[in-house]
Amino acid sequence: MERLFLLCSGLLVKTVTSQHNVCSRPELQGNINMTGIQRFFSPGVELALSCKQGYTPVLGPRKIVCTMNGVWTNTKFNCIPKQCPHPELITNGELFYENTVYQSTINYTCHEGYTMTGSSSAVCQANGTWSKPAPECIRICIYSQGELICGG
Repeated sequence: MERLFLLCSGLLVKTVTSQHNVCSRPELQGNINMTGIQRFFSPGVELALSCKQGYTPVLGPRKIVCTMNGVWTNTKFNCIPKQCPHPELITNGELFYENTVYQSTINYTCHEGYTMTGSSSAVCQANGTWSKPAPECIRICIYSQGELICGG
């Protein structure tokens, strides 16, 4: 579209506005990354998508393209939390957890008469491993009046 402006001095100035639409920065799911900090993109620009740390890709192409209409192409690209292995049971104790995906927590306790050696909790890390090994529950024993007395 062209616009003509006539200035008082008689000078003619011509401005040109673009017919092309631009794409604004795409709104992505919280666990998907894109590179750069650019806010607007020209038609034809491709953006590579990736998963944030602690997530793994599933489905769909890993890129979107700015179309001539100023909208991004659709993608079914999705990222799901990484999975940690199911924790092993501990002897003479219990473990409590709801899930084994990234950022999930396991809590451990020992039965009465036992004491814990190691950490009482572990968190599923971005690389799919637990932050701490499972603890051990060791029987508590004391000497009392020359006699060994053990709990549990």
